[in-house]
Amino acid sequence: MANVSGTLTESVAQDQWLARVYEHDSGVFIAEQSFTTTYNVDTSGFTGAVNVVILPDQGSEWASTTATTIGDRVYPNADLPSYNTYFECTTAGTTGGTEPTWPGSGTVGDGTVTWTWKGSLTRPVVHGPLKPS
Repeated sequence: MANVSGTLTESVAQDQWLARVYEHDSGVFIAEQSFTTTYNVDTSGFTGAVNVVILPDQGSEWASTTATTIGDRVYPNADLPSYNTYFECTTAGTTGGTEPTWPGSGTVGDGTVTWTWKGSLTRPVVHGPLKPS
């Protein structure tokens, strides 16, 4: 079994991270893992050089009439002025038919969902090329 592993040492206020592994030469996605401090991504079946991209788990772009559970994360659509922030579901339900007006802090109602502001979107950190071991 081949793995790429490491420990996050950056001093960034973030509670949940993603480690995504890509083939170095082609950029083809290999695997990913959610983590809080240490990651160990299984790259079995791949022996070439890889790049590891570390980024905050900021969820996915907001979508209308979508069932959500507590802990789901979204960010506003890119054409909105508040697109550089993200939110976490603190009351489960279904999003509304129209995207809410996202606040710069606090909470916002959306259909039967309550979103809580988590912070600003952060740029990813890339490490590589690395050789899985």
